[in-house]
Amino acid sequence: MKNTFLTGMVCKMLSKDKIEALSAKGDTIVEANAGTGKTRLIVEKVISLIEAGYKVDEIVLITFTEAAAGELKERVKNRIYEEVKKGKKQFKQAILFLPSAPISTIHAFCYDILKRFGFRYGYFDIDCEMLTEIEAENLLEESIFSIIVETDPEFLRKIIKRISSDYIAGLNTLINFIKETIKHRTRYAVFQENFSAESMFKRVEKLFFKLQTGDFPITKEISQKYKIEKNLVEDVLSILIRCYQAYEHIKKEKKKVGYNDLLELTYKMLVENDNAREEVASLFKYIIVDEFQDTDPFQWKILKLLKETTSPPTIFIVGDPKQSIYRFRSADVSIWNEASKYVKNRCFLTENFRSGKNLLLFFNDVFDSIYNKSEKKLGVELSFHPFEGNIQGGEILAVEFEKDEEFAEKALRLTIDRSRKKKIAVIGRSRSSLAVFEKILREKGIVFSVIGSNPFSTTGIEEVLHLLKWLKDREDLKSFFFFLSSRFCGLNHYEALSFIKDGTTGCGEKDIHIKELLNKVEEVRNQKDKELHAILINRLLEITGFIDMLSVLDRESYFSVLELIKEIANFEMENAVPFDSMVDFVEELKNSRNNNINISQEGESGYFLMTIHGSKGLQFDDVILLPWKRPPSNHTFRFTSTGFGIKLFYEKKGKITPKDEFEASPFFFMLKKVDEYLDELESKNLVYVSMTRAVERLILGIKLKKRNRQFPYGKNLDHLIPIVEKYKITGLPEPEKLPEEEPLFSVIPEREVKTVKVIYPSSNNTEILSAEETETKSAAPEGMSPAEYGTVVHLLCEAFIKKAPKEKAINFAISHLIKPPLSLKEKLEAIYDFLNEKFPQLQNGKAEVDVKHYADYTFYSGRIDILLETENGIEIWDIKTGFFKESLFQHYREQLYFYKKILEAAGKKVSSMKLLYVDEKRIIEVE
Repeated sequence: MKNTFLTGMVCKMLSKDKIEALSAKGDTIVEANAGTGKTRLIVEKVISLIEAGYKVDEIVLITFTEAAAGELKERVKNRIYEEVKKGKKQFKQAILFLPSAPISTIHAFCYDILKRFGFRYGYFDIDCEMLTEIEAENLLEESIFSIIVETDPEFLRKIIKRISSDYIAGLNTLINFIKETIKHRTRYAVFQENFSAESMFKRVEKLFFKLQTGDFPITKEISQKYKIEKNLVEDVLSILIRCYQAYEHIKKEKKKVGYNDLLELTYKMLVENDNAREEVASLFKYIIVDEFQDTDPFQWKILKLLKETTSPPTIFIVGDPKQSIYRFRSADVSIWNEASKYVKNRCFLTENFRSGKNLLLFFNDVFDSIYNKSEKKLGVELSFHPFEGNIQGGEILAVEFEKDEEFAEKALRLTIDRSRKKKIAVIGRSRSSLAVFEKILREKGIVFSVIGSNPFSTTGIEEVLHLLKWLKDREDLKSFFFFLSSRFCGLNHYEALSFIKDGTTGCGEKDIHIKELLNKVEEVRNQKDKELHAILINRLLEITGFIDMLSVLDRESYFSVLELIKEIANFEMENAVPFDSMVDFVEELKNSRNNNINISQEGESGYFLMTIHGSKGLQFDDVILLPWKRPPSNHTFRFTSTGFGIKLFYEKKGKITPKDEFEASPFFFMLKKVDEYLDELESKNLVYVSMTRAVERLILGIKLKKRNRQFPYGKNLDHLIPIVEKYKITGLPEPEKLPEEEPLFSVIPEREVKTVKVIYPSSNNTEILSAEETETKSAAPEGMSPAEYGTVVHLLCEAFIKKAPKEKAINFAISHLIKPPLSLKEKLEAIYDFLNEKFPQLQNGKAEVDVKHYADYTFYSGRIDILLETENGIEIWDIKTGFFKESLFQHYREQLYFYKKILEAAGKKVSSMKLLYVDEKRIIEVE
């Protein structure tokens, strides 16, 4: 039946009458702007349906995540209780059936359908078990490698040489493509098109020529290249199909069902069996879909099949296509456009209940410009309906800056006072873009929380996981290979394979380094399950030098690995599991689908650092929008929801024009240009999501580059500068600038590192001291370990050197403890007074200085407590707690010589080295 009511209606209010009208007039799609009370609308709609006589188990409510389903179920329950208190009988019955009501993700909904009907119609075994994520990963790998092994080597080599000159790297790229597309097959075009290269090529070609205004003629030579590309894609597809069939076979054999099987089996049952479709549809009278912009093609197909019955359920779709920001996971916003044509009743919620009126006016200017005033080339582009709202206030602060550090400093000064009572969101494009702001907060001793979409999906975590899996199983040669070819060891693929096969890389120096490293790892292996896993892993990362290397070369991985250790420690507090089970836990963390993992406990106020994806669905008093930039993709193998292609190899001669690239690899060029355009469309959504988190204040930047002003967000959005400049801050005091200094160390760029041997103080030819030698009288207050006490004292000294007042310095030092002893504060006061009286010159120095130097494939690294520059050269100061002991003194002296060596290698003159025993109030100068 064709629905015509409410077509194009703009809803400003969530009145009961409006909800009843929506529920009474058939299928409806509601486009709800950010902050317009979407969740409230859904809850009130369920209540109105129950009031109208629907049973709660006849209403399906589908959400995007399990967390969202739980939250919605709780809110529906609370609203039903409110109606029960009013004495309404139908709500008393609803309470009884609510626990079994179909409020869930689409996968859980399909699982329930298969359990009830799949066995009867022959689509689901009654004794089938769901695969865990780790089981699915293992079965998938087993299937893929079984096919790769039996594939003709020459055929495989022909494909891989097109992908990479490094055979192992090319093979890994191919395997990752097969694995990802099979895991997330409901979203990928090649699965939707029955593995047809022909239809994929035609579709991409059609999209490309819609976008391009330039001259890209199809010559005879280009047609030939096009044919080579198509043959190559068909060859890859032939392997993909066999791997997929092997995976399906092994699952069936083991009576296992995977995550996406639930959608596929449900769809297959509904499309092939009319009775099943009629029976399922008769169970449900109303289907509400939340966050529809994040749906995939299979989910929409299932909903449409349920509509093709004699008594179809009414569909009520809610979402905001402008919040579709998961293209990297192959989400396709075009499904929203398709649903909008299929469901004729359209409603736009525009009244914002979140942000102040001034913010809404700013949003309307910005989003009207980026959505409504841009050319609609492909028909998937979105439109914007202006916000309306009556909340007074709202403030936009635009900060001019040249460097990201400058913007972070200014944004901090604008919010530091408010952070004591308000929630301040610091939002970046990626985890690494938060590093500048995070560094400043740490330096100033400001407590903050980090919220993010899976923070454990980094290269560093993957490398650590390979090592842990090899520690778990010595026979896991695959994990051992990836460990050897990771930054732990720095071998290339050929060297790693040689070492596994023959115990040598062919290079004596490398062999010595690898064997030394493996000996250290074996020592840790022998300690498995004898101490806390978090402590064991922390020591493993220290003795291999891996964490030290990450701190310089890969800050995003560095922070993610630190967070992983914290997460393992928290896990151990609640779960007494062996080492092997802990490794499974780490793998689950890395592969988690949870889109909103809280790394730190949220408080009532303060700073909250997050990515744009992590901020979705949240709101904050103030939002600081960090500048972001995304480097262009130069991959030679590309696969997205649009399609996949492999760039043909060609010799670069001089400057390469787009036309040259097109002629060299025409289909790949077309695919890349279409994807870049779709990425540009999504970047608008990223701006939309991040800005609309703000309740009271939005702080953003205007980047000054030579004579130009840039809008440092999204892509090709500099035309927004005139809108933003109206809110430019003037008169913000500039921070005092310190003179530029020469770096204290040199470090080789990451791309040039082949083999890394890490040397730091404890491995610098220093004998390991026995327990008897290290035993000394502790100066730590009762209830504290010497290590904890030493950390707190070092933090106090750091704060003193940075000229913090006594009270602030002490608070900074003890804020890192959960429950500081009462006597600690008195001790710290005495140390601060001693430093202030005897060594005020230290406040001209630098605290906690990382010194690193790269030379002859060796990475020297250390951290010096205090560096003080004088007329005679640099003084090295090392802070010590406890009391002097001769054997320990020898150990400390070796450390100081090590620091001296690094500084001298970097061209610095060291004038003296000093040990400062703060508890004894004693200083010893090392000759």
